[in-house]
Amino acid sequence: MNKQDIETQAAALMRDERYEEAYHLLLPLADQGSAFVLMNLGWICEYGAIGEKDIDGAISYYQCAASGGSSKAHFRLGALLLDEGHLVQARATFEAGAELENLGSMYELGTMLLKGQGGPADEPKGMAWLERAAAAGHFYAQRSLLDIEYRNSKSVLVKMWVMIKIGIMALKFTKEYLKDKSSDRLT
Repeated sequence: MNKQDIETQAAALMRDERYEEAYHLLLPLADQGSAFVLMNLGWICEYGAIGEKDIDGAISYYQCAASGGSSKAHFRLGALLLDEGHLVQARATFEAGAELENLGSMYELGTMLLKGQGGPADEPKGMAWLERAAAAGHFYAQRSLLDIEYRNSKSVLVKMWVMIKIGIMALKFTKEYLKDKSSDRLT
């Protein structure tokens, strides 16, 4: 069986939640640098799909996929590092993913820059990343910008208009979620 056949079979096993079989099928391919293989092995480790969680293993797999140029790996790695409290590394990882056009990384980097997490706060740069992600359709970035607009508005009418836009956006989010739960616009 060739690598593509193995990946196709592993994808089916992952969809069927047969994680242990997928893990044993993918593990021999880990050294070949396939982002698909590394991301799935990382996910299995991160969530403890076949036993105890292995955060160090997940980080290692995601780092390998990220070093191979996977923007999704930058996002997953950054999110895991953020969850583990490694703010400086998370911010740097999100920045690398944002430079690769990953919408989730753009959003997380913008948020971290605004909050001063993992380094000094940089409002103009944080807003720029949020706006870039929002313009590309990232729902959480759009929502964050609406929240900022709401907080900064002194007009009741503007606040009401923002609330209407949030409601419309929630409907669009739900439609996108029902269409594709793994959409990059929802991460």
